[in-house]
Amino acid sequence: ITLGSFTVEDQSCEAYLSWTTTMELNAAAFDVQQSSDGVSFNTVATVKAEDTASTYSLAVPQQQRTAFYRLKMTDLDNTFTYSGIDVLSLSCLPAAQQLTLYPNPVGTGSSLEARLVSPDDKGMASLQVFDGSGRRVYTSMVTVNSGTNLYSLPAAGLAQGIYTVVIAGNGWRSDVISFSKTGN
Repeated sequence: ITLGSFTVEDQSCEAYLSWTTTMELNAAAFDVQQSSDGVSFNTVATVKAEDTASTYSLAVPQQQRTAFYRLKMTDLDNTFTYSGIDVLSLSCLPAAQQLTLYPNPVGTGSSLEARLVSPDDKGMASLQVFDGSGRRVYTSMVTVNSGTNLYSLPAAGLAQGIYTVVIAGNGWRSDVISFSKTGN
């Protein structure tokens, strides 16, 4: 199989793959493979080869904002080669979860707000604050819904220093974010 072109485009919030071959001899199939990290791929569809120079297209659902795609081109004798990798970011899907803290640094008498943007409902999670030596100094159970989630953290009782915050649920966790507590 000689691949002429391979492209992936956004079409109605799905990955629309199209490819052409300039030669197919003893060609069996094309496995459409998808990955969230560009390293580990899973086959999401298989298209039978025409065994002659052809044009193919296929729409594939994409669950995450960014995904990587490649073709596994298999001959009748089960030998195969891979196409190059193409990446697609769908702006119709929300970005991956992101944790931010405000204000940072936080002064005496100020409250600290944690904002977690999540692409989907995560249910109950544990919001944890650790001091500079890694000792947990605060824990609260929170609900993580799709969209923007706001949580107030009690900064008044914290000593001056550097702290880290993480929100962790069943099988997932947010970024680990640091903040400074000042004496002002």
